[in-house]
Amino acid sequence: MSDGSSSHPIRSKSDGPFQVLCNPDSLRAHFEGQPVVSIATGTTCAFLGDGRNIREVLVAANAVEVLRNSGHTVNFYLFDDNLDPLQFRQLRVGVNKDPLLLEKFASYCGQPLACVPSPFGEHETYSQYFQKKLMKRLAALGCQPNLISSSDLYTNGIFSSYIEQIIEQELEIREYLKAEFPDYTLDRLYYPICPQCNRIESTRLTHCDSNSATIHCNNCEADLEIHRDKLQGKLSWKLDLALRWWVFKIDAEPFTKEYLEPKSGTFAVALSLARRFFGNTNVSSILVGMVIMDSTAYSPFIECLPSATLNKMFTDRWGSDLRITNERLVMEAGRTPVYEGESFLNIVKRHVPIWALDPMQQEPERFDLLQKGQRFARKYLGEELGHEPFDLAILGGASNDELVALVNVLAASFELRKAEKDYIEFDLQIRLVTDAFSSNWSGATTVLRKVLGQTRGLPGRRLLFHIPATVLETIRIASIWLLASRGVSVQSGAHILY
Repeated sequence: MSDGSSSHPIRSKSDGPFQVLCNPDSLRAHFEGQPVVSIATGTTCAFLGDGRNIREVLVAANAVEVLRNSGHTVNFYLFDDNLDPLQFRQLRVGVNKDPLLLEKFASYCGQPLACVPSPFGEHETYSQYFQKKLMKRLAALGCQPNLISSSDLYTNGIFSSYIEQIIEQELEIREYLKAEFPDYTLDRLYYPICPQCNRIESTRLTHCDSNSATIHCNNCEADLEIHRDKLQGKLSWKLDLALRWWVFKIDAEPFTKEYLEPKSGTFAVALSLARRFFGNTNVSSILVGMVIMDSTAYSPFIECLPSATLNKMFTDRWGSDLRITNERLVMEAGRTPVYEGESFLNIVKRHVPIWALDPMQQEPERFDLLQKGQRFARKYLGEELGHEPFDLAILGGASNDELVALVNVLAASFELRKAEKDYIEFDLQIRLVTDAFSSNWSGATTVLRKVLGQTRGLPGRRLLFHIPATVLETIRIASIWLLASRGVSVQSGAHILY
């Protein structure tokens, strides 16, 4: 299956084919003439993650944008499967491997995420905490879906009548799946929550009628009988997906290739169940490529790139696999305009060194690009492009001759800039001063860069033109004081006086 200009029908085992939409053109063609479209995607808010796990959400958001630009009214849903059990590996990531939090919350593993308290605050659950983190991340990327928690769908009774129907039809459902999808075996139709230990992954519903239900819990090593109205839990994922599509009238949802296998894949099984046991359902899949992270690129790269660059990287060619490497991230940084028509890579190389000289004077958009640019340069270019505040202690490593050169050049720069000369005129005149100190100025430039936290960046004389006047004077005066502490006095434009 490859990206194409039209939708691709894939024949499932039952009830006809389903459509796989590979790109914006196929999406527009498929929904032409349909005024209202509902797009859904899913997540599990067990931790925030490094950014790889948001591709399906961003592709869904891109599909929403394409359809809205084509005149459709579009509903955009993000379903959080927060009745899934908390796994220990998820907890480790969620609490940043904090040994105290791991010890405190390990006992909650196996319980639904919606039932586990937040490790980081009161009055919210584990899933609510990470839902807020995810929605904040998505909002920063211009993505604003309607978040729906699975726990609300089950506890508020939205799914109740359907669950009763499904449980009563368990034998029929199993026979249907065996006949239509012999390569797929349904483990549990329904995952009950144990009323005693609150776990969901180690339970099984062994009996259910209109009055009572019996739950076997491996953790409690007991069979627990409860009133039917007290039964809580969730359907198996494929049935949950089918029911979600039916109730919310979903028209399309992103999936990777592994879920689109027609003989036993999640999409084919869920669609067939929805059509057979709920009613007319016609959901299309939006094909999304896999995200593969190179080990050397493993980092919070999402904090190092602006939203326009990230969106372009994740949504360009929906169905193609995306391998994230250091080289790929640098390439992506150079592709998409992010500020006044320039790419992020150009911003990092040309503007971040200047903005870093006076960070608190930058407008919010520039300040955000400055912070991301400094992180990007440090991680992916191996360069430091400024820190706040500047570090005067570094002057202590300079020689006397370097400090004298620094004092004189900074003083001359200050006077030339007071005269409001443009850069060309400034460059011609300051060159006469820097040339007078020859090799000592070369060493002084290295010291100056270190003080400003810029291992690379602007050429030396251009740097002098852009350093804030207050910073320039502070460094000059600190250099004079340091020389004095060494028994050396100096005046601007004069030689060393002993």
